[in-house]
Amino acid sequence: MDGWGAVLLQGLVTGWAIAVPVGAVGALLVAVSSRAGWRVGAAGALGVATVDGVYAALAVAGGAALAGVLAPVAGTLRVVAAAVLLAVAALPLVHALRRWSWPRWRSGPWWADERGGR
Repeated sequence: MDGWGAVLLQGLVTGWAIAVPVGAVGALLVAVSSRAGWRVGAAGALGVATVDGVYAALAVAGGAALAGVLAPVAGTLRVVAAAVLLAVAALPLVHALRRWSWPRWRSGPWWADERGGR
């Protein structure tokens, strides 16, 4: 298979690899299907897909309704969101640097400390 066919096949395989990983609900459906049969599992999967679709529709409708309301403060929200993301990224770094600071790192590992490494 050459050209577009190979690219299409690779895209389909990649899409399935991203979409198929089993989460908690998928694992529950597999367990129910193995105990009660494939029809019960298929019905459960259709129920889960229906609820996911309803949630997605509500999110789209709610997002469209909120977009007009939030438009005047969109710039401020972007700045606040960026600040929150930077804080979330910086906190683990600060904690790691505080715990493994250079003078302490040179003095030995945490398990050799009399205070129990804290």
